[in-house]
Amino acid sequence: MEALAPTTRLTPIKAAVVFPAAVLLLIAIFAPLPPGRFPMLWGVFDFAHFSLPVIVCWFLWARMRWAGWAAFAAVIILAGLCEVIQGFTGRCPSTIDFLRGVVGATVALVCLSAWRPSATLAHRLGAVTVVLALSAWPISEFVRIAARLYH
Repeated sequence: MEALAPTTRLTPIKAAVVFPAAVLLLIAIFAPLPPGRFPMLWGVFDFAHFSLPVIVCWFLWARMRWAGWAAFAAVIILAGLCEVIQGFTGRCPSTIDFLRGVVGATVALVCLSAWRPSATLAHRLGAVTVVLALSAWPISEFVRIAARLYH
């Protein structure tokens, strides 16, 4: 399976999806919330620290044709910068949030490496195992917070 060619044109349909999504994601990362209130929002925001690096790493690697190590490094740097910037927006910077970003970037890189044309079945099965193991932590946190709302 071949990686997709980079896109250079932002169509109106893509813009209608990309811009609102980008605004919502920026709010999820930088919006100040009082501690202890809105537990589901905190769960969503914490999960954003995991899922955004997955999306950005995939985009840089598969769509923009960056080298895997470069996409991974850029996402790790962005995750660190997000935590530094959060300190100026009323939210506390968190090492755990940074680690969620590292895990997300690692998950994306493992997934993408498994779908190279030269990857064997063993490589793909190993990648699935690693992805499930790494994703278990942020996904279980999100599910735990969601379940608490229903009890």
